[in-house]
Amino acid sequence: MKLQIQVLALFFLKPIAGQTCSGSNINFAAPSIDGEVKHCIDAEWERNKEYVYPDDFEDLRNEVSIYVCPTSDKRVILSNAIPDHSVTMSNTAVPCEVKWALELPLNPSVSDSRTKIPPRGAIAMAINGVPAYGPMESSSDNAVESSDGSRGNAGYWYGHADGNNRWHFHAPEMGIEAPSSDTLLGYAFDGFPIYGPLGDASVLDDCNGITNSDGSYQYHVRTLDQVDNSLDYCNGDAVEVNWRYVLGCYSGDPRTYTSVNHQDEYTLPSDCVLEEDYNNDESTCVDSDLRMKILINGNKKNRYCAWVARTNIEERCAIDTVSSHCPITCANYGGDCSIDSEARTKFTKDDGSQVMRYCTWVANNPDVRCLYDNAIETCRVTCANYSPSAVTNASKTNVFE
Repeated sequence: MKLQIQVLALFFLKPIAGQTCSGSNINFAAPSIDGEVKHCIDAEWERNKEYVYPDDFEDLRNEVSIYVCPTSDKRVILSNAIPDHSVTMSNTAVPCEVKWALELPLNPSVSDSRTKIPPRGAIAMAINGVPAYGPMESSSDNAVESSDGSRGNAGYWYGHADGNNRWHFHAPEMGIEAPSSDTLLGYAFDGFPIYGPLGDASVLDDCNGITNSDGSYQYHVRTLDQVDNSLDYCNGDAVEVNWRYVLGCYSGDPRTYTSVNHQDEYTLPSDCVLEEDYNNDESTCVDSDLRMKILINGNKKNRYCAWVARTNIEERCAIDTVSSHCPITCANYGGDCSIDSEARTKFTKDDGSQVMRYCTWVANNPDVRCLYDNAIETCRVTCANYSPSAVTNASKTNVFE
C-alpha cells in the first residue's frame, strides 16, 4: 500500500525569519518504523563520539538493492536506511531500520515547469540507501552550515538521525566523504542522477542540473563555498531555493511517477533486475522491443512485451513463446535469458521492408541479420558475438536481401 504523497503549503511550516516563501512543495513521507519489531541500536550512543561501522552497529547492517525495470520504466530502491560507514554523533538518536521501497522514473525527462523541493524531509536517495533531506532543520535553521560558514551539527558527510531515529543526510556529500564530480551519489526524487560537485558551479542551472552533450540531464551537488548561506532559504517568489546544497528544485516531475512505500507492503514488478546485472556490458538480457505474433484464444495477434507487462502478467507469460521473447517481464514465470526468442517476430530489413521471421532465419545470415534493429536483444544466442555498437548505419549501407 502506497504512503500518501502530502503536498504541504509552506504556511503550515514554522515561519522562517525574514522570509516569505510562497507556493507549495511536494513532500514524500518516510515509511513508518514498525513499533513492535523496531530494529535499532540497543546501546546508548553519546554525543560527539565516533561509532565505527560495522563494529559498533551490533547486528544492524546496511542493506540496499537498486533495481532497473525496463518494461515498467521504473528504478526501484529497496533499503533499510542504515549507513554503511562510520558516524560521529551530533545528537543521541541512534539509527533504526526504515524499510524504504522507493519507485522512481527510470527515464525521467525535464519538465516544462520546475517543482519546489521541501525544506525538510526526503528529496533524494543516496546510493547507499540512506535518504537525503532538504537543507533545513525543524528549527528552520540551516542544517548544513552555521552563519559563520562552519559546518552545522547536522551538516557533516556522514549524516545524523532525526527524533524518530531515521538516519539521513543534509550535507551535499551524501555519505561519501570526498566525492569527485563523476561520483554517483544517488538519485533525486524526480529520477535524475546526482553526482559530486563541479569545480565551476556556474554552469549549473538553478536546480543544480546540467544538460550533457548527449542530451542527458543530471544534477551535481554544490560545496559549501558554492552556496551563499547569508541569503534567506527562499529565493523570493521563485521555485528555486537559495540553499542549493543537494538540489535547488526538481527539474523533472516527482508527482506523477515517484512513490514511497513500506517494503512489507510492496511487490517488486516482475521485470525488475538488479542494476549491476542490467549494466553488465556482456549481457543482452532485456525484453525484445520487436513485435511478436502469438496465439490468443485461437486467434493470431501481434503484441509487444509492454502488452504482457500491462496486466495479467502470469497468464500472458504462459502463452506459448512469450516468456522467451519477454524474459525480464516474465522473470518469475519462466523467462529465460539464455535462449533466443522462440516467437515469430517482425524484423525491419535495411530497405525498410518488414518480415515476420524466427531467430532461426536470423541464424542463416547473422552477419547481416543480427545488425537489424533489436535483433541482438531478440536473438540473444544467435547474435551473442555481435556488439550493439556494431549496429550503425554505415555497417548496413547497401546491404539488402
